Amino acid sequence: MKKSEINEWLSVAGSFSVVAGIVFLGFELHQNNELLEQQARDVFLQNRITWAEDQYRDRSFTESLVKAWNGDEVSEAERHQIIHWHLSMYLKWEWEYEQYVQGDLVEIPLEAWRYVFRAYPLTDEAWALYGITMSAEFTQFVTENVITQN
Repeated sequence: MKKSEINEWLSVAGSFSVVAGIVFLGFELHQNNELLEQQARDVFLQNRITWAEDQYRDRSFTESLVKAWNGDEVSEAERHQIIHWHLSMYLKWEWEYEQYVQGDLVEIPLEAWRYVFRAYPLTDEAWALYGITMSAEFTQFVTENVITQN
């Protein structure tokens, strides 16, 4: 074999290796994206579970929430607790919105969000206090798709 033929074979083998590496990289990226989507769905589910548990795990919080729900007067401490519970919920919603925009979540539970704004006490007050601290895109999304839809 001539030296030029050997160089050609080495060049072909090198090109094949590059193509195989690119195919492998594409496969790895696809697997990584699937994993990220699954993680986003898992966190989304955990957010829902935590939200439900928060309402019954702490008896004093549950009592404060029921008092406010019934229109009874709540103390400043109870008001503070309920408003900050809303804040934690808004932070979870903002995360869900960001995952939705990135394509890691297929949908956002807008009807549930609307229900919270309609039915839960001190929601408007909490949003007025903390909505301005969220991203402008998220705030606009909530205003257009949740608050004005109620």
